[in-house]
Amino acid sequence: MTKAEVIEWETKVLAVYQSQAPDEKYSQLTDMQHLLLFACLRPELFIEKLKTVIANELGPYFISNETIPLEESFKESSSAVPLMFVLSPGDDP
Repeated sequence: MTKAEVIEWETKVLAVYQSQAPDEKYSQLTDMQHLLLFACLRPELFIEKLKTVIANELGPYFISNETIPLEESFKESSSAVPLMFVLSPGDDP
């Protein structure tokens, strides 16, 4: 790919990204298709888009960062119901 082709492609992508009114085809995409587009074209914005989709589909409870007391969790656990911790970047165990 030549430098001119790269510049032309970048100009087209930026024009689509910066447009305030997406075309008709874009507005007909499902949330999953939007996520796939974000994963391919704007990976730095993917997590934010994913949070928006989860909040819209499942509710804001599923993206909130509530702290659960370990003592409470331990009381609810048993050998049949183990504790599982999922840590994200920035979480402090």
